[in-house]
Amino acid sequence: MTDSPEPHEPQAPQLNAATLGAFVARVRAERGLTQRQLGERLYVSDKTVSKWGTEGV
Repeated sequence: MTDSPEPHEPQAPQLNAATLGAFVARVRAERGLTQRQLGERLYVSDKTVSKWGTEGV
């Protein structure tokens, strides 16, 4: 029998408001969506989407 390393759970990246805001802004831009369009798709206001991009900045 060989010694094999013990399996471990992969660690999730740390997510904070700035990281999430940057991700939302990047993906929204890549897909050509306005804040209003993204908000409509997620059933939130465009003001909420705007706050995601500015929290923690």
